[in-house]
Amino acid sequence: MGCLKCGRDTEEGAVFCSECLLEMQRYPVRPGTPVVLPAQERVVPKKAPKRRTISPEEQIKGMKKRIRTLTVLWIATLLVLAVLAVVWWRVLPRPQFRPGQNYTAIISTVPASTVPASTGGQAAVTPEH
Repeated sequence: MGCLKCGRDTEEGAVFCSECLLEMQRYPVRPGTPVVLPAQERVVPKKAPKRRTISPEEQIKGMKKRIRTLTVLWIATLLVLAVLAVVWWRVLPRPQFRPGQNYTAIISTVPASTVPASTGGQAAVTPEH
């Protein structure tokens, strides 16, 4: 049985353990004084869950099922990635560079007197920044 005050195991027939008895002797209570002890919670030991033994055949069957499931998920992931790659390749615009596209030239006609003869009468003018 357990001590009514602290819950420790006590000797057979004892209500309080020796430490609680010593503490109560240090702080005596007058006879006839009502004493309220805390309610004891009964701790019911939990039973260990029964483990079901699985035969090796059942284990192999379960593993095969997991492998099938993972294989299907892997293939589905690859298909989704392939579809996304096709959509990205077909739908999204890609920049197409052509020779000279990166350069802009402003061509203006300048009086022939200021343009060298080798340019054919046209001079390239660069914009001022």
